[in-house]
Amino acid sequence: MTFHDRARGSADGLAQNGDTLNVPWLDVAAMLSDVAFETDPSGRFVSFGQQSVLGFPSAQLIGRNISDLFLFRSEIASGASNFGSVFATLGRLDQIWRGVVTVERADGSLGDYQIFLGPKLPHSPNGTDAAFSGTYGQLFDLDSQELNLLKAGAGRGQTMIDPQTGVWSLASFAVETGRRFDRLDVANLPGTLLLLGFGNSRPIGRDVLAERLADELRETIRPTDILGRVNATSFGLWCDSMDNATAVKRAERFCGRLPGLLPGSPSISIGMVVRVAGNLEEPETLIGQAQAALQKAEAVAGPEGNGTWRVWAAQTFEQPIVSAES
Repeated sequence: MTFHDRARGSADGLAQNGDTLNVPWLDVAAMLSDVAFETDPSGRFVSFGQQSVLGFPSAQLIGRNISDLFLFRSEIASGASNFGSVFATLGRLDQIWRGVVTVERADGSLGDYQIFLGPKLPHSPNGTDAAFSGTYGQLFDLDSQELNLLKAGAGRGQTMIDPQTGVWSLASFAVETGRRFDRLDVANLPGTLLLLGFGNSRPIGRDVLAERLADELRETIRPTDILGRVNATSFGLWCDSMDNATAVKRAERFCGRLPGLLPGSPSISIGMVVRVAGNLEEPETLIGQAQAALQKAEAVAGPEGNGTWRVWAAQTFEQPIVSAES
């Protein structure tokens, strides 16, 4: 599945039983980021998710090149040194690139933003991948008061974004997850919290492992999913409209596929809890339940065993009756 498929499939998180809602990618991305945009293959802006971008009317920025508006500061993942090399890489590979840029806003102030770029690789009618046709992009303001990122001596739990991996911190993950509950209740839809852990791995190299796991999860999850770092060795993933049977299939895929993509092929175990519509428990409670299920899963797997999963249900930690093959 290409990044294009994942982006255009953002409405999957709002649908059940295969009935996909037609929710444009930019509409979803605009709710989740400070700036959401698309470019053509040369880096010229072709559309925005917001009517006002950095204080400018978005229509005023259409046709401008990304390098005119964003000052390339640093990269995080690929070794690129400018936007030209980023676009050249994205044109060859289906992967997400992330970095940091400095932006001059309409009022003349400067701000630092984390940027994510993914390639548009649409499918041709015969089912094959068509040529690279541009990028999807998102910006997150690193200077905003809400994003109180890591200062000297600040702990991970005091920030909105985990500075090492760029995903939500524990506190922010809980807040963002809780914001989904009202809509799910109105639509009478479930949701599932998966806690993916690598606590059975060797302590050496865990920071690198966390960064790589975060990158792999970004490549895999739906745009409507919420990803956060719960602690040093586990990530939380909230999935709208996901029921028990679907969660089981996803957990098995994660346990089977992720180790081979990570350094040292670590054991990945999962604890999960399914929230039904109308459940009054707070996100923090669900996270605690998922942590208990993860601890049980890691104990069953052991330090050298293959990863497995457990589901919290009425204070039991059993594997679900529904198998991943059903």
